[in-house]
Amino acid sequence: MTLFVQRSIDMRYRYQSHELNVPLPPGVSELTASDMTMLDAAFDKLYELTYGPGSGYRDAGKEIVTYRVSASGIIGKPEIRKGQRGAQTSAVALKSRRPVFFEEANVFMETPIYDFQRLLPGPPRRRRRRRATTAGRRA
Repeated sequence: MTLFVQRSIDMRYRYQSHELNVPLPPGVSELTASDMTMLDAAFDKLYELTYGPGSGYRDAGKEIVTYRVSASGIIGKPEIRKGQRGAQTSAVALKSRRPVFFEEANVFMETPIYDFQRLLPGPPRRRRRRRATTAGRRA
């Protein structure tokens, strides 16, 4: 797996409410004094680009408000096996029927509720899991 880590810091001049997001070098290495010097200069430049020349209040000092880290990865393609189809019908997995509101039709419809674990691959239905409901096309 390949992992990408992006970091940035939200900064502002002390006593001001305008924060800007300043990128840091990517990766997970420790920040060095050189990185902090670069961050300081990058903030000043970004502030003037955003709010105009001479708009910074450097004498007030600077504050780091938020440290952001974003990580993403590339993984190998998962192997997806073809599911078995059997003679079983969805009736075996039917738990109950109840009214369900369908916003696009603005109406409650009597809808079958299935035990997700007992369904075999096939036409989509409404599936209720422990904490989620999946609505499929009506068959």
